[in-house]
Amino acid sequence: MRPACHCDLASINLSNHIELSIYQAQRHPAVRTLGRRSLLLAAVTVLAYALLLVPMEAASRFDLSVFVVAGDHFVNVARLPAYIIVLQDAIGYDGQFFYRFALNPWNAAPTAFGIALDNPVQRMQRILYPVLAWLFSAGRAPLVPASLLFINLAGLGAIAATAAWLVRRRDLAWWLPFAIVIWPGFLVTLTRDTAEIVTTVLLLAALACDLSGRLLPYCVLAAAAALTRETTIPVLLGVVVAEACSTANTPVSRLRRAVLCAVPLVPFGIWRLIVSAAFHQSPLSTGNNIDIGWPLLGVLAALRDNLDGITAWAAEPDVDLVIRVFVVATMCGIVGFCFLVATQIPRIARIPAHRGVAIGWTLTLALASLLTARGPWIEPPAYFRAFTECYVDGCVLLALAPPQHIRGRLVAWAAAVAAAEVSAFNWLWCSGWLS
Repeated sequence: MRPACHCDLASINLSNHIELSIYQAQRHPAVRTLGRRSLLLAAVTVLAYALLLVPMEAASRFDLSVFVVAGDHFVNVARLPAYIIVLQDAIGYDGQFFYRFALNPWNAAPTAFGIALDNPVQRMQRILYPVLAWLFSAGRAPLVPASLLFINLAGLGAIAATAAWLVRRRDLAWWLPFAIVIWPGFLVTLTRDTAEIVTTVLLLAALACDLSGRLLPYCVLAAAAALTRETTIPVLLGVVVAEACSTANTPVSRLRRAVLCAVPLVPFGIWRLIVSAAFHQSPLSTGNNIDIGWPLLGVLAALRDNLDGITAWAAEPDVDLVIRVFVVATMCGIVGFCFLVATQIPRIARIPAHRGVAIGWTLTLALASLLTARGPWIEPPAYFRAFTECYVDGCVLLALAPPQHIRGRLVAWAAAVAAAEVSAFNWLWCSGWLS
């Protein structure tokens, strides 16, 4: 029986190799050009997003602290170490907590620098982005808002360059960098000083290393991604599961590679224990019971509230109707995108090198299905941010899928056009013209 098994395994590997070779031969000629011009693409991406910020900056007289979106519910203006714009009678947004830790990442007091934490453990475990801002601002409070913004702008360029490098390195679909950089969640992140852009840079680079078989850089980048945003952990777990279940190596080799791929989770676990101890909380406490519920009930409840008019977005009926249509359309678009990626999983998972990305996306989708209407599905900025990892990983999977059917290409083009329109509408939202 051993020779037969060995023969079957060899035939499977040969079949996968032939399929991958045919798949690579069908790639668009723009792939080489895109790889050579990755830095130009990065510069254009940064410039385009910087221009989108100009109206918002002009409205605030070019005070970059407007992107912190601080509210007086958590921020005491009198105790701030430097002036920032603080909204009156407002809760503010997550950027105010990143700003607080960018002033001093190691201060574990529930209230410091005039800013109180709503969920201390969750806020402090996402430490890498504020640490970078703290380093770039040299710990000087007046420079922190600019540091937070410029890190995200540079991150957008790094996303474009990394995606272009991945296209060239792995002969993927040429549209991958463009599909990723127009994700509306990045504009939300950029205008609210949150961590999704930095997370995407690290996660995309880690996936590129995994697909290229570069284990050591993968471990470093994956560990950094987990310390930036814990929602990357399902993607990383997918790589571990794929290595543990691989049939290409001996059992000992599989175990060794699986353990090495699990190493990036260790720094996050240690940091989580430290932060939980600092705030006297259990490391198993989620602190975000509002965000997690039963599968799919969140998106269904959000759709119902918008279709029935329960959720009011604006006082003017016409504006409220436009926003409601936008919300329903984007929710359905996200669900449709996830369905499209899910249909490609069986084909992609046939190639052993791609299984980690496929399993990681499946685990990420499972987590995203638990989001509630009172949590991330409450408004577009929230669910665009929440689905960032799911979207980016999904785009990589679609780029990995062999383009055997013209229908798939048409769907990809339609999705790109829809994403561009959503990004334009989202810019109006973030500019305050529709809210």
